[in-house]
Amino acid sequence: GSSARAFEKALTLNDKNMHATLGMAEVAKSEGDLEKAKELMISCIDIQGHSDVKIEALLSFVNNLHKVSATDDIYLKELQEIYRNSGSLTQLQKACIYSGLAKAYADMAEHTKAFQHLKKSSDIRKKLFHYEPEHDSIYGARTKLYFSENTLSKYEDQGIKTNDVAFICGAPRSGTTLIEPILHPHSKIHGLRKNTFP
Repeated sequence: GSSARAFEKALTLNDKNMHATLGMAEVAKSEGDLEKAKELMISCIDIQGHSDVKIEALLSFVNNLHKVSATDDIYLKELQEIYRNSGSLTQLQKACIYSGLAKAYADMAEHTKAFQHLKKSSDIRKKLFHYEPEHDSIYGARTKLYFSENTLSKYEDQGIKTNDVAFICGAPRSGTTLIEPILHPHSKIHGLRKNTFP
């Protein structure tokens, strides 16, 4: 798609552009090309230091494409190293590192450590993101208005003329990130990745 073309263009201008490389990895992952995604993510992980791109690639790799099977796993060691030197990370980055470590420990069936790291991640996220039920009520009401018959009738003459169209969407943390790359490779399905409506 257009994202892949943009990342490819960026890489032709600078083949060391790690942001574009990570973007290509995410596109490959969403299209179901997991081997290509792994290869590109590993190239981002192998850069020196603890850059934002390296951390993002490492977390995406461990959380989605790699099963940690032993304490000497090189990617677990990378996460632990970043965790030990987390002084310069943002609170959100720390929460993500804790989540990555939790997934790694869960892979090894070290559930006590996994839950300890999940709790640390959750505690940080609670401080960063203030949940207010009223906001969800307002969002739900706005969504109903947005998809009302009146609004949709404005677009009757656009798009595919069929009643066989379905939208699959879900709330955060409900499994949509997992289901999107599974369905997206089908020729009659278009994955929109993360979108916010309205």
